[in-house]
Amino acid sequence: MTQYIIIGSGILGLSVAEYLTRNLISPKEIKIISNENEKSGSYAAAANLATKGQLFARDPHFRLKLESKVIYKNWLQSLIKELNASEFQVNKIYNEGKGIDYFSNSFEMFEHYKRVKQTDVELNKRNLPLTSIQAKNNTIIYENEAWVDGKKLLLLLRNVLEKRSVNIEKNDFNLSYYKDIIRKSHCKNIIFCVGAWTKPLLNELQFELPLELAKERLTIGSTFEGEKLFHLNEYSLVEKVSLVTKDKITLSGNSFINYISSSTAKINNLNDIGNNDRLYEKNIKFLNFLQNLFIDFPHNISNIKLLKQIDGYRVGFGHSEIVLTELVSKNDNIKKFICAGAHKSGFLFAPVIGERMQKMLFEK
Repeated sequence: MTQYIIIGSGILGLSVAEYLTRNLISPKEIKIISNENEKSGSYAAAANLATKGQLFARDPHFRLKLESKVIYKNWLQSLIKELNASEFQVNKIYNEGKGIDYFSNSFEMFEHYKRVKQTDVELNKRNLPLTSIQAKNNTIIYENEAWVDGKKLLLLLRNVLEKRSVNIEKNDFNLSYYKDIIRKSHCKNIIFCVGAWTKPLLNELQFELPLELAKERLTIGSTFEGEKLFHLNEYSLVEKVSLVTKDKITLSGNSFINYISSSTAKINNLNDIGNNDRLYEKNIKFLNFLQNLFIDFPHNISNIKLLKQIDGYRVGFGHSEIVLTELVSKNDNIKKFICAGAHKSGFLFAPVIGERMQKMLFEK
């Protein structure tokens, strides 16, 4: 009998379901409902587990990111062991290494370095090496960054949940569906993990929006995928940054697959017919920026237009990297929760978000 419904089959939705069905809840009590929108941020992104210096100051969830990174490999290994599937390997899903930012000149580099540098006291307090952030010539080098292949992580999580017999239903969750749940279901908890669709869906369901969603920033962006586009060597993350144009290109991946992504284009709503035009204009600018990627880094990108392009919507709420809150409930005896990661941040919290959700569900 379904007691818990998770809306959304992206990284956060599947990660929450994975944690809850380990030992806490019978898989038969959980249902995942998703229309599996191909423009989902989780489907359309490779993601870096950024723990860069600017996050020390502004990100209250920085400690959670570090906790996530510490257990990421063990978490993946346990899932792969449970699945007993040789096609999944940790080093094909997750990669650790240095991160490096390239700037056009030393002035730009130092302007950014002033934002990200940390004192020895701050680094010691967080048990991080004193060499964590180093400025050199036109670059800033971060000692310990990480990257995760979003597509492979999604597939791994889905296979694990299917093996546990979790019901994953492809369907649109809307007002009509919600009313059916109230009439027919014994569901006691609904968890919304729908990313960029959070506010539109809550508005359709006529729920009161929490304060955490008041300041929303919607964007659309592209990720380009290919094999052996560049050699990462000791790096997991390479970025070219322009403070003048506010543009950034991210090269990431491993020896098996490479991804190139750029800054996203801001949009007003998901249904605006001009969104594709904005994305096209952004990508033209991005391609020009890429062709002038004069960095000391081996790459072989002769024609990026021939690469596989994956587009997706992303959302940010204020300055928070993660929104985890309970909604004001109507008189229907169903508790409702929001679990939303800013932009690609669902990847950052995947190993630890389930435990946070558990506390909200059971420790009140």
